[in-house]
Amino acid sequence: MVSDGLKQIKYYEFPEFSEVMAAGTAAGLVPIRSITRKMDPESPKSLAAQVKQHEKLSLENGEETVTYLRASQEEPGPVCVKLLAQLKGIQLGKVEDKFGWCFKVSEEDGAAVLGESAQNGEEPSVDQMD
Repeated sequence: MVSDGLKQIKYYEFPEFSEVMAAGTAAGLVPIRSITRKMDPESPKSLAAQVKQHEKLSLENGEETVTYLRASQEEPGPVCVKLLAQLKGIQLGKVEDKFGWCFKVSEEDGAAVLGESAQNGEEPSVDQMD
C-alpha cells in the first residue's frame, strides 16, 4: 500500500532489508542493530511461520529477532555511512541542498528564540545543557 509517497512496511518484510535506520528531527541517522518482538514461533503471525528461516532471524525464549548489525560490528553499514556523508555535505554547504533544508538564521531569529526560552521558566534550553 502506498500513501503520500510512503510505502507501508509489513513486519514479515523486515528480514529482507540490508540496513535499518532511525531518523530524527535533529537530522541525524542512527543505525538499528536489531528489532525484537515477543512472539511464539508457533503463532501464524510469527516471522518463523511467514518467512520460515532467514539468516537474519533468530528465535529465543519466546522472542524473534531480526539482526542487521552483528554485536561485534561497531560501524554502521555502507548505506548509513553514505547517507550520513550526504547529509553532512548538505549541512556544510559542500553538497547542493535540493530539498531546501538549509537556510540562514538571522540575529532576529536568535533573539526570538532567546525570548521564547525566557518564557519557559528558569530551565535551561537543550543547547545550554552540558
